[in-house]
Formats: sequence, C-alpha cells, structure tokens
Amino acid sequence: KQGIAIRTGHHCCQPLMRHFGIEGTCRVSFSVYNTKEEVDVFIKALNRALTFWDKVPNLNPKLEDCVLMIAVLV
Repeated sequence: KQGIAIRTGHHCCQPLMRHFGIEGTCRVSFSVYNTKEEVDVFIKALNRALTFWDKVPNLNPKLEDCVLMIAVLV
C-alpha cells in the first residue's frame, strides 16, 4: 500500500545478530536515487507500523531499536 520495498533476513551479519540475540531483521536501503519525499513516506510508514504493533500484547518494538539495527546494518 505504501510502495516501500524492504528486505528481510540476516543481511550477511549472522554472527553479530547472534551476539545480540536477534533472529532476523527487515532492512530498507536508501541510495542517491531516493528523494526526500520517499524517505518521508518510509518514516511515516515505519511510525504507522510501530503504532500498530504497539497495540499487540507482549510485543513492543521501539523506534530506537529499529534505528539501531539500521545503523548496524549500514
């Protein structure tokens, strides 16, 4: 619906993920061809997803956790 493509999996860093106890992640990749508007659409969609998952009992992802994994994977 949002027109955003992501990649899931280990992203060639299984030892690091094992160290942090992470089974897998979702990754979005930005490059020179992406516009600011596309980044804004992604941020809005991420916030929408976090709001949705915040309502699920015993599952509480935080934006800072997502940003941490993005930073580690970049």
